[in-house]
Amino acid sequence: MMSLIAFFCVLGACLTLCGVSAFKVQRDKLLIYVTLKGLAILSILTFAVTCANLASNMQGTTLFILLGISFQIFSAIVSILPTKNDLFAPLYQALDLGTALCLAFAGLLLTSLSPFGLPIGLGVGIIASLIIILVKKSFNWKVDISKYGCFSFAVALLGQVVVILINSQSIQSIIFGIGSVLFFAYIILKNFFLEENKKVLISKNLLYYLSLLTIVSSIFLYIY
Repeated sequence: MMSLIAFFCVLGACLTLCGVSAFKVQRDKLLIYVTLKGLAILSILTFAVTCANLASNMQGTTLFILLGISFQIFSAIVSILPTKNDLFAPLYQALDLGTALCLAFAGLLLTSLSPFGLPIGLGVGIIASLIIILVKKSFNWKVDISKYGCFSFAVALLGQVVVILINSQSIQSIIFGIGSVLFFAYIILKNFFLEENKKVLISKNLLYYLSLLTIVSSIFLYIY
């Protein structure tokens, strides 16, 4: 019972901080903006560590989730630093790619299932990426390699989730699956829609935080 209370208390604090950060889209006060974004991701990492301790769950899935969230602490800060010609773009895009890869492997290790969902999903993601590139008739190695890589691994994660849910309907697997769908929606919104629109930017932020919090929550729900 105490574990459940602690879980919801930390979750509530994270939701509050991430909610404020999601709706803060203007960068007029850069220091406050950077601090808020950094604290929001740090709170999610703290929540993940708390969930792992409360559930005594340090399995492979948990470790990959923690690693993926850790990448996002650096990515969130570096991506909003003002630089000429977006100098740090390759760095934070590589970190985002690392997060997508970690979450895909987290799904692979969630249960002792056939690993076919991950490579099949990855193949579908790569094929879809190639089709989009051919339709757009443009490809910038410095930017698009990470963008389509994230998209491919997000599809790979969905492929693995389908296999997981077919073979296991535990609360943990269902919550992880919901988080994976939200993460996929975030990747689509981030990479294929313009962020100049305030509503799109807020929606992207909300999907981003909700997806990570939902996936992290599955760590604790391991005990159920």
